[in-house]
Amino acid sequence: MAFAPRTWVVGEIVTASQLNEEIRDQFNARQVRLVEQMTDITITTNTTPQPTDLAWDVDAGGVYYYWASLSYSATPNSDFRWNWSLPAGSGSSRSIVGFDPANAAAGVGTGGAVLLRRPAPGTQIIIGGKDNNNPPGDFRMGIDQGVITIGATPGTARVQVAQGASHAEQTIFRAQSTVLYQRIG
Repeated sequence: MAFAPRTWVVGEIVTASQLNEEIRDQFNARQVRLVEQMTDITITTNTTPQPTDLAWDVDAGGVYYYWASLSYSATPNSDFRWNWSLPAGSGSSRSIVGFDPANAAAGVGTGGAVLLRRPAPGTQIIIGGKDNNNPPGDFRMGIDQGVITIGATPGTARVQVAQGASHAEQTIFRAQSTVLYQRIG
């Protein structure tokens, strides 16, 4: 739902109802919101981005801050990939944190190298799987945070997921993944 602040004009009579509605709408437009992945998405032999539940409507010209916590399980052969689908003409400035698959010999849950990146808008991010079991049961996490600026076309901001490398072993995007977002401009 698009929100545009009302422009008041000199001499206009403003009722209490109009003023209350305007104040409420401005307050609601700036609330921190949460979207959550409701079910696991299991992906095999596919690097084509799949839509997730992590989506919200965006207004033309809107600026949004977001913080995404993406939970996944993957093997060293399949890894995990994600990107944002945004309306045409939109852009982002983002930072990500993920895990490098280079330390797979250390074992499940023992950590590994941490990747800190500032990718270009639209870049698909690939982070590692560590679990040598199929289906993988080791829960890993990627963090993506930044600012999304919407162009002249309203639409939907959505996280998309896929395997990092096409493989018969499963990559699972986990249900507890979330995005907190707030319109800031």
